[in-house]
Amino acid sequence: MILNTAERRKIEAVIELCREARERLQPNAPFRLRVLLDMTLLELGKELARLNGDRAV
Repeated sequence: MILNTAERRKIEAVIELCREARERLQPNAPFRLRVLLDMTLLELGKELARLNGDRAV
């Protein structure tokens, strides 16, 4: 399945929100929260690449 422009933009918006949340975390934020956001970003990026037909994923 290949994404249309609107679907891709929605996923990119979610990725951007997660990235901003990760950057705004205080240095003393719980380790699990930081890891959860990192893992979420990784999975969203992989899914976006897969849905865009990137064969490297």
